[in-house]
Amino acid sequence: ADANAGGMTSETLDDYEEGAFTPTCEFGSGGNTGMSLGTALGRYTKIGRVVRCDFVINFSAKGTSTGGLYIASLPFTADNDSSARITGIVPYVATVTNVEGQVMAYGGTGVSRVPLYDATNGVAILSQANINDSTQLRGVITYNCS
Repeated sequence: ADANAGGMTSETLDDYEEGAFTPTCEFGSGGNTGMSLGTALGRYTKIGRVVRCDFVINFSAKGTSTGGLYIASLPFTADNDSSARITGIVPYVATVTNVEGQVMAYGGTGVSRVPLYDATNGVAILSQANINDSTQLRGVITYNCS
């Protein structure tokens, strides 16, 4: 087969990066009053503009801030293409209140944070009321960066 089929060249995948990042959580427009995370670990792989982030977050105190729950401090800012928003899945969720089903991430453009939703409960954004002092989240987020 031709190595350059379809216009591909040896430089096609020349932008590859792996690393660690420290995810944070925010409620609403950036609030985290009294919030404390016992564990906040993240790994990412970036190939070209595509970023995949794996994360583990364990709360030790949820604090008193209100509003929707966001995974924040993603390693790159998402691009501004509204057809390719930040998406993700949180297959492991423990010690939450009134979360009926799968937790998913779906968010905006030009940002480095993404809200979490309960996909079964009327697709409602998770809030401080859903989180407990010992909530655990493990998931993966994928997006295109600028």
